[in-house]
Amino acid sequence: MIEAPILSSHISSSPPARNKMPAVHHKLLLEDALQDSPQTRSLLSVFEEDAGTLTDYTNQLLQSMQRVFGAQSEMGLATQQLSKQLLDYEKKNFALGKGDEEVITTLQHFAKTVEELNALHTDLANQMADNMVFPLIQFREKDLTGRYLASPRMVKADLVKEVAYTRRKQHQASMQYYCALNALQYRKRVAMLEPMLGYTQAQVKFFKTGMDLVSKKMDNFLSSVNSMAQKELLSVEDTVYMPDKDPDPVSRSLIQKSGYLNIRKEGT
Repeated sequence: MIEAPILSSHISSSPPARNKMPAVHHKLLLEDALQDSPQTRSLLSVFEEDAGTLTDYTNQLLQSMQRVFGAQSEMGLATQQLSKQLLDYEKKNFALGKGDEEVITTLQHFAKTVEELNALHTDLANQMADNMVFPLIQFREKDLTGRYLASPRMVKADLVKEVAYTRRKQHQASMQYYCALNALQYRKRVAMLEPMLGYTQAQVKFFKTGMDLVSKKMDNFLSSVNSMAQKELLSVEDTVYMPDKDPDPVSRSLIQKSGYLNIRKEGT
């Protein structure tokens, strides 16, 4: 059980920012690395527990970010396939395709636009890889599992004959280990924020560029396509979509009258 006075005596705080809560940076004192007291071991265990929790969280966060990146990459591939499929309409030999020139031209225009959107989706995926996924991977590999972030107790397994050399090596490893744990406390704040900053900036760029593409290049085109579709619907007669009406019902009175006249004609 760790007592509060022990922790407070080893914690240094950065100067508080104006109108903001001060950022508290927990720190291991390097001179304690030369000691092996119960207080030092207790405080060190807190830092090691924090590093383990951060490692687990970083792995889960990285999985979520990789899933977002994978979905965005798939979006790029899907829009590319859609553009290709729109262009294939012209290559299909429809039996009743005569007069489809306007539709073909319109689909080609849509295909070009989708291809431009595909370029945006591909660029967004690249931005996510470079500015969201990669920084977190780098943090995990360099700061969480780096060569200095290994317990100095492992050094004791090395069988070295000279006692002085062994102690010097142990002290050096302990100081490097303490420095790595201290650096991790500073780095984790940036490491958690940097990927999301890159993700958000990439999304903002994507939507801004997409808005410029749609509003400046597509407004007139979409209006003309909508007008064309409305004209097509209005120009088609209702009879095209309805089955033929039943013929007028035959008047039975006329049938009876016609039969009477025929009988009378045969009798004369």
